[in-house]
Amino acid sequence: MQTEDLPIGEVQQMFRPNRNNQMAGYIIVSFLLMVGCCLLFMCAFKLSRAEQMPLFVEKGESLYSLSIGCVFGAGMIIASLFLFHWLRSIASLRVFLGDEGFCMIRDQRVEVFIWDQIALAEETALYERPRGPLNLLDGEIPKIRSQSFCIVREDGYEFKFNSNHLQNHDRFASLVKWQMRIRDIPWLVEEDYC
Repeated sequence: MQTEDLPIGEVQQMFRPNRNNQMAGYIIVSFLLMVGCCLLFMCAFKLSRAEQMPLFVEKGESLYSLSIGCVFGAGMIIASLFLFHWLRSIASLRVFLGDEGFCMIRDQRVEVFIWDQIALAEETALYERPRGPLNLLDGEIPKIRSQSFCIVREDGYEFKFNSNHLQNHDRFASLVKWQMRIRDIPWLVEEDYC
């Protein structure tokens, strides 16, 4: 789809996902896949060569422990495939901001948010303080602030995003907030402290 075909007027900016988080996700996928395959093949190989192996023992190899290893290996492989599919879905995300609204394109699906069709937006600011060793540094470690946003259309469709989904998510949110303030659309802010 060409950007000229989008019903949001002239496209001002395009926002894409954060590539650093995607690379970390792909590293985790490859690690899960390798460990799962090694565990599955190792246990399957030992099961195929075990003729007089006991069903269950407290220490050492048994049919029970090797079958549990096969289940865990298969589970890791399946989890890596689901994570890979989710990462590809996030990688396809594109958000185009225009004069008359914005649109989100993900997995060949186009969702358009015209400014007059937006019911409200919710901003959640989470303030957390990471735990120090033995809680000795609790007063010294500064609080970390993370933001997430949810924009709701009048038909109930939601677009949720944070720094993991969009690079420069705070810039996109400020541009949307400015357009919503012009049109008197509610922008709710919730602050959580952990």
